[in-house]
Amino acid sequence: MLKRLSVRNICGIASADLCIGGRFVAITGESGSGKSSLVRSLELVAGKRSSNALIRSSSTSGEVDAEFSFRGGTVNIRRIISSEGRNRIFLGGNQVSLSDLILNLGNRIQIQSQFSHLCLLDEDAFMEILDSFGGSSMRSLRDQMKSAYEDARSAALELERLKREFERCQRDQAIIEPLLVELRRLNPFPGCVQIWESEAKRIRDSMQELRAVEEAMDMLHHREGSAADIIGSTLSSLSSKLPSSDRKEEITRRLSEALDALGAAIADLRSWEGIDAVDEMEAKADELEDKLGSLRQLMRKLHLDSDEDITDFLNEAEQRSRWLIEAESRLSSLSGKVAALKKKAYETAMELREFRGALAESFSGEVSLNLEALGMDGIKFSVSREPLKKIGPSGADRVLFLMGTEGSDLYPISKRASGGELSRILLAIQCAMKDRWSPECIVFDEVEAGLGGRSALLAGLKLKELSKAGQVILITHEATLAAMGDQHLVVRRKGDITEVLDISGEERVAEIARMLSGEAHEDAMRHARFLLEKYGAETVVDVD
Repeated sequence: MLKRLSVRNICGIASADLCIGGRFVAITGESGSGKSSLVRSLELVAGKRSSNALIRSSSTSGEVDAEFSFRGGTVNIRRIISSEGRNRIFLGGNQVSLSDLILNLGNRIQIQSQFSHLCLLDEDAFMEILDSFGGSSMRSLRDQMKSAYEDARSAALELERLKREFERCQRDQAIIEPLLVELRRLNPFPGCVQIWESEAKRIRDSMQELRAVEEAMDMLHHREGSAADIIGSTLSSLSSKLPSSDRKEEITRRLSEALDALGAAIADLRSWEGIDAVDEMEAKADELEDKLGSLRQLMRKLHLDSDEDITDFLNEAEQRSRWLIEAESRLSSLSGKVAALKKKAYETAMELREFRGALAESFSGEVSLNLEALGMDGIKFSVSREPLKKIGPSGADRVLFLMGTEGSDLYPISKRASGGELSRILLAIQCAMKDRWSPECIVFDEVEAGLGGRSALLAGLKLKELSKAGQVILITHEATLAAMGDQHLVVRRKGDITEVLDISGEERVAEIARMLSGEAHEDAMRHARFLLEKYGAETVVDVD
């Protein structure tokens, strides 16, 4: 509960120091006196985002300092807002961020304005309200549902991502596979282009030498009119046509020796290394040049600049092939995992639906009883649940709040309830949840708006009942509700200064009298005393 509140230069309040001792605290004052300044101050300590508009017009900074006594101990909250943007938040003396403040406070403080009942026009709020009625058991099941949904969704997204990547990789592989087959046939390796070019040139150079040897052999022996033919013919002609003489014999001997020497030279040429492999060498050179041509063509198609790039490309292709094999196995495994997680999410959603069914019946009954206590006799409140096709983090249900009179059809409260009825329905809901979930400090800002007479009285009694579960701070214009408080603060404006006073005794009687008739005349004072005696903090009230 709130124990102390100090306000400096917030809205209309220049300075206020309050000690709060009550569990049901009434705050009253004339319209425009600055009660909303207190609400804005409380909103700041509850974690609402600050604004320079909250700083009092004559100041450059504002400050709120509050002390709360929670079940876990005492908590001090201090917020400083500056027109220069140097805003600071302190929790227990340590500077923290706004998100840290909200996280630490949780749902311990709740500010409910006169328009809070409008949340009952928002279908998204219905499920949260119903599930809050389920207490810790429902929170645990909701956590399981959220975890199961997120696990299934995460796995399904991973499966879809892997499928897309697998299909893309398959398409890429299918496009380049024919080129890969050709590339693998060529069997390239780092430096192969230079090696193949050098080898082809070496072979061509060797072939050129061997062809020169072949040409010489042709000229000496094989070709018609070769040197061997000429010498042989000359020798034969001399032998047959010249008479024998020493000179003829000498010439014949020399020609025979020349022919023998020529034969020996021809024999040497025939034994020249590689002379019989010219055709094979040419085939080898052609093969190398064809490989080089094919390789260069593939490199152009694949946009590769060097044989090192070819090696990298082949390695990447090999890795892609291995990845496809592994991915296919992962797809199968992940598909099974997704199916199992979806099954778990479905089972949890069905468990949640069953639990909500039991809660809806109990919750409807308690709210209906509270509505009856708030003067809404004959009004039936019901919770409707509709199954959804898709499972979400909160299950697969749509929750609606319905109302109607006994014996009539039920309709969504957004279509049938007036503003005053919505206020009482919201109060009835809060009272139904007070033993299961309730803030330790709840601030109502003119919650009785739209109510009057007996309805306002009954609402006050319910608020007083609610204060047994947690501190209730009520900003009100209803004298009857103000009389029920066990502490009474009054907000007054003097010029442009707003002051907040803790009143009791005759001063409190006078304030309630003012609320009743606009001024503290004798009849109003008498009525005020009556209200304090009948509905005051120590009074047991029977309205039957």
